[in-house]
Amino acid sequence: MLIKHFARELFMPGKAIRARYEDFKGLLAGDDLSLEHIANLQETFYGVRPVDRARVLKLYHGLLESVGEMTERLSSMRPLRYRGLHDRLDEISSLIDEELAEPEPVTEPPYILSLREAAGNYDCAGGKGANLARVSKETSFEVPPGFVISTRAFNLHMESNSLRGRIDAILSEALLCRHTEFFRQCNEMSEMILQSEIPAKILEGIRGEVARLTDIYGRDAVFAVRSSAWAEDGESSFAGQYESELNVPAEEVPQAYLKVLASKYSTRAVTYRILQGLSDSSTPMAVLVMPMINARAAGVAYSCDAGEHGEQHVSIHSVPGLGSSLVDGSRTPGTCLFTRDDKPLFRDCKGCPGVEVDVLSEVAAISLELEKYFGSPQDVEWAVDDNRRISVLQSRPFYFEKEEAVHFEVDENPLITGLTGVSTGAGSGRILRLHDAQDPAEAPRGSVVVFETLAPNLTRCLDRVEAVIGTAGGRASHFATVAREYGIPVVVGDGYEIAGLEDGQPVTVDAVNGIIYPGRQDKLVAAAEERRRKTREGSLERYRELIPLITTLNLTDPEGENFTQEGCRSIHDIIRYTHEKGVSEMFRLVGDSGRGMSRSRKLETELPLTVYVLGLEGDFPGGRKEPLPVSKLGCRPMQELWAGLEAEEAVWDSRMHHVDWDRFDQVSAGIFSKEARFLSSYALVAADYVHMMIRFGYHFSVIDSVCGEESKNNYVKFRFKGGGADFDGRLLRLGFIDRVLRAGGFSVTIRSDMIDAELSRRESNATRRALNLLGRVMARTRMLDMKLTDVTEVDLMADEFIENMHSYKVLGKDR
Repeated sequence: MLIKHFARELFMPGKAIRARYEDFKGLLAGDDLSLEHIANLQETFYGVRPVDRARVLKLYHGLLESVGEMTERLSSMRPLRYRGLHDRLDEISSLIDEELAEPEPVTEPPYILSLREAAGNYDCAGGKGANLARVSKETSFEVPPGFVISTRAFNLHMESNSLRGRIDAILSEALLCRHTEFFRQCNEMSEMILQSEIPAKILEGIRGEVARLTDIYGRDAVFAVRSSAWAEDGESSFAGQYESELNVPAEEVPQAYLKVLASKYSTRAVTYRILQGLSDSSTPMAVLVMPMINARAAGVAYSCDAGEHGEQHVSIHSVPGLGSSLVDGSRTPGTCLFTRDDKPLFRDCKGCPGVEVDVLSEVAAISLELEKYFGSPQDVEWAVDDNRRISVLQSRPFYFEKEEAVHFEVDENPLITGLTGVSTGAGSGRILRLHDAQDPAEAPRGSVVVFETLAPNLTRCLDRVEAVIGTAGGRASHFATVAREYGIPVVVGDGYEIAGLEDGQPVTVDAVNGIIYPGRQDKLVAAAEERRRKTREGSLERYRELIPLITTLNLTDPEGENFTQEGCRSIHDIIRYTHEKGVSEMFRLVGDSGRGMSRSRKLETELPLTVYVLGLEGDFPGGRKEPLPVSKLGCRPMQELWAGLEAEEAVWDSRMHHVDWDRFDQVSAGIFSKEARFLSSYALVAADYVHMMIRFGYHFSVIDSVCGEESKNNYVKFRFKGGGADFDGRLLRLGFIDRVLRAGGFSVTIRSDMIDAELSRRESNATRRALNLLGRVMARTRMLDMKLTDVTEVDLMADEFIENMHSYKVLGKDR
């Protein structure tokens, strides 16, 4: 390879430059793809677009492949100079692999655990099973007998049916925002489980335990088959995300087991798990099997709940019969409040509890004892039979809300008052009425959702809504439990009043005080902004070890001492270094003697830009060191782009070298002259083609365009990324660019602080107009990220720019 390279450089300089151009094009393609992967990973790392770990792995491996291609292309351009770059990539990727590695799933026994064996064994029995087994083994409270099908049984089931690779392949493509596709993917994974076979070792154990319980309870005994996943009922409740199969005959328990496993891949369960930042393989499913209780009443007790004025009490929510209608949010329960004394005293009751107060007082005492036992407030599921015998069915941590009612002066009179806040906080947005047949994940971001019940599948929209309003359901519903984890305000109230809220109507929901206001009440929604900040911080913490190795850019100054192969500390650094050196190699004089088909020439311009141009179809006229005017390039798309940059209304302050670079100095801690290589821009040009990179300090624009007579071949591609301001300032600037380019006919995609725009298959004049518009946009938005402060300012500026677009001209013809 080296001999061939040097022979071509020495004896065939024309072929050498063409080969270098092909490598450069390959490097640019790799750079384009790599930056897409970086942007997608940044969205995940910063909490903008949560995805499954399998997708993170796919994006990462795709990034490694495209960056590897870039380094190979750069090495081909100059074989000896960049030999260490691929080794540096290997070193960084090894560190990333260590961070992404997960333990191999354990598939050895035990597969079946008695409650005594399951007590405290969270790894094998999952949260629900291990907690309930502790109550059974270590307290005097009544717990139905039962057994646990362990997480190891789940791992063996996945291995025996070759499911892990197939499910990871689906999860690697899953995006929560693609609702129809995501629903199909989840159904496909669930169906895989339902069609799989339970390994003989597990099936034999299930049947043996069911037979043992049938001997005790009789042949007519029916069973509850309940989820107990690894992370369930711990820091993440997973309340209502998995299915529980009730009243299951003995012979159908194995099939019910498969249904519970399949519920691990329901849309709501996968959504919740992804939003919690948990991987699929790290949350194996255990299953708890118990005989059903003939319940006269059932419900949920919160051992340490908060009143309207911040006082603490025990709250008990109950319904007649089984508690399933309570936790699925389809029924509003009766609620009784008790003191937190050793012998709880009755305080108040709302609705019909369905059971005597003295029984509920005993439930309150049990919940307080369980709080002492577990060392934290508890969410206790209970049932009472006809003999007034109380059974504990579940005990998990309760997410205690300490927020007290606070009254603000608002600008509007309330629309509705007297609502019950089941998850406190405040949120503002436009009303969206959802019906049973609709997928909650289709709710537009920023909506206030109105739904008849607090159904568990509403968790599908928790990452996109500001508040939820229901006409049935209570604090003890599974959805309310999850909403409290996410800080989403939820209120429940009279269906007649709520029916008056219209689709699209802007409102503010105050779930602390149970009030709905018209419009946006800024004083109330500050908490919603705080919630988003915490969500972003949580995501950053989750990926804090990966961000510095993958997406952080340290090499910001190509003239800096650390801009070396050894100075690359992240994959983003390697991308930047490889791209920069690829450009340098492309524009350097070919060979020591200067032989070659073309030369790079400095562009003659009064703009505060330093641009070097390389002709792909031959040398430019004039001497090598003589600056070249745009008119002499013979490149139609470049001339049109430049006409936009030089347009009369373009903002090019003659003082910017002294004033605006001082502002950049605040960001970069460096002082750059107009001639510094750090600020240099480059263009590859032919008659109908331009590939140009324009750099303004810390942001860059890339334009790639063919503009000829054949409309089918014409296109304009534009990429804009980065900036010297903070992340919010960069996003505001992208908002302006997005609006203007869409108005100009471009299709636009934004990922993190990068925008991609494309226009294709237009006739020559339309393509020229698009290039002219890009030039004007780049001139207008230079350092705009440091000036914009809010969305209102963006909208006003974009409106003005778009209004004036009709007067813009292209070379030789009005727009």
